[in-house]
Amino acid sequence: MINLDSQEVLHWINVYAFTFSILILSLAINCTFFIKDKVNRILSIIVFVTIICFLLNYNIFGLSRLGYEQQYPLESFINLGFEKNIFFGIVPFSISLIALIILIARLIYKRKNNI
Repeated sequence: MINLDSQEVLHWINVYAFTFSILILSLAINCTFFIKDKVNRILSIIVFVTIICFLLNYNIFGLSRLGYEQQYPLESFINLGFEKNIFFGIVPFSISLIALIILIARLIYKRKNNI
C-alpha cells in the first residue's frame, strides 16, 4: 500500500502537477498560434488554459475520480497530481473569466472601429 502522505510520494505528486501545468500551458499556446495580436493572444491563452483544465477534469479524469473517492492508491496519486497543478481551482477560473470578458470587449471594440 502506498502512503500518500510520505515525503517521497508528495515529491512525485508535485513533479506530476508541474508536468501537468507545463503540458496544459503548451497546449493552450499551440491552440492560439493563429492569433496575431499579442494582447488578444495572451488573453486567449488564459481562457484556453481553463477550458483545457475543465475538459481534462471532467472527460479524462472522471473515471479515475471514482477510484480516488474509493481511495485506490494509483487513482489517488493521479488525481492529487492533477488537482495540484497551478491552473486548477477557483482563482485561475476567476482570472480566466475576467480575461474572457476583456477579450470579448476588445473584439467588439475592434470590430466597431473597423466598420
